[in-house]
Amino acid sequence: EEKTIYVPKVYYTASNSRVLTMEYIDAIKASRLDQLAEAKLDRTEIASRIADLVMKQIFEFGFFHADPHPGNIHILPGNRICFLDFGLMGFVDIRTRETFVDMVWGIARRNEISVSNALLKLAASDSERSREGLEADVADFMHQHFYRPAGEMKFAKLVTELFELTTKNRLRLPPDIFVMLKALSLTEELVRHLNPQHNLVEQAEPFM
Repeated sequence: EEKTIYVPKVYYTASNSRVLTMEYIDAIKASRLDQLAEAKLDRTEIASRIADLVMKQIFEFGFFHADPHPGNIHILPGNRICFLDFGLMGFVDIRTRETFVDMVWGIARRNEISVSNALLKLAASDSERSREGLEADVADFMHQHFYRPAGEMKFAKLVTELFELTTKNRLRLPPDIFVMLKALSLTEELVRHLNPQHNLVEQAEPFM
């Protein structure tokens, strides 16, 4: 029912567990700025729509396209977004989504205790030994990034660095979280290519 997206038809009789056959789409690859300009399509609107659609998939439905690179996103007339190749999909349950949002809010508030609690919950661990070392590392992370202007902050990079802290503290995060992070990272890279001023963190706020 989402008017800004187009999902190609799947030909089930020509598909099996190893091959997904979909309708041919005559559209412009999302990263082809020259062709988008020639077709008089709006790059700023396209960037906003792509980010909006990916975040709706992740945060509202928990079922999302896990490989949204430019080759899998094409643009139809009217700035309509067409996702291709659903061979790699991600699923994140609502409890995990809520905990991830708690972590992001903690980053926004620069609250290392909230961030540490969320990371420990995502890793299904709340041992005091893990908590003590993690809080110190998160506090150091916050200090390093505290004075960086919001426009320079890359959402995916911040979260990736935090997840590296969990490895250092011997915490294991579920694979679905990394699949989700990859989707957000690819989305951020594409929307910034389309519109360098696009702020993914700001657009994510209503979903949070």
